[in-house]
Amino acid sequence: MDKFAIGFNELLQSLSHLSDAKEIRKAIVTVNVRYVGLLNYIKYEVENGPFLDDVPERAVLLRYRRLDAFC
Repeated sequence: MDKFAIGFNELLQSLSHLSDAKEIRKAIVTVNVRYVGLLNYIKYEVENGPFLDDVPERAVLLRYRRLDAFC
């Protein structure tokens, strides 16, 4: 989840510098692909074991807040 949060933060920083419509469209596709990847990761973890039992609640909340700030 750290990698997802870092990737979204980096993407957010790069989005602020985009002005070309083609670059913006490419960035939107990247955001969509990353969100699907994140959702698939969480779905897999939840379906295949006690994911939230293995991960400290505080860590999940911190990562969620980072991702939520991106939206």
